[in-house]
Amino acid sequence: MYSILPLIKKISNHLAAGKNDLLKGFDLTGTQFEILKFLYDRKNIMTSQKDISEFFEIRHTSAIHSLNALESKGFLIKRTNEENAKYKNFYITEKGEETIKTAGQNWQIINSSFVEGLSDKDQEMLYKYLSHCYNNMLSFKENVQEYKL
Repeated sequence: MYSILPLIKKISNHLAAGKNDLLKGFDLTGTQFEILKFLYDRKNIMTSQKDISEFFEIRHTSAIHSLNALESKGFLIKRTNEENAKYKNFYITEKGEETIKTAGQNWQIINSSFVEGLSDKDQEMLYKYLSHCYNNMLSFKENVQEYKL
């Protein structure tokens, strides 16, 4: 049996470092770019911190930290939800949109590098395998108490 988890961790580390290196010139981290891209794709949809936390499966505090950084850099704005004043919605600014268009080209570099040498069919299979493993981990997380010795 192969020890796959250390390899996945190494890949994750290299992806994070590569993303951060490619985005440094835009004053963005990989996580900040991903959040900004999420908001860009949802331009006309009210998007709360909770939506972002749930989509990226990150803690509330991590989402708030990234959102505050993006807001202070002028990439997004925060508005009070008209239906419930205790909630804030986040929207991408013109500066954010321009950054997505420009930095998005760099983003494709890391994606292309990751699957370099794989055919379209291989990429499809890799996606299916990774999705299957992801779903396994979701199930494991839900039932972790059953696995404890």
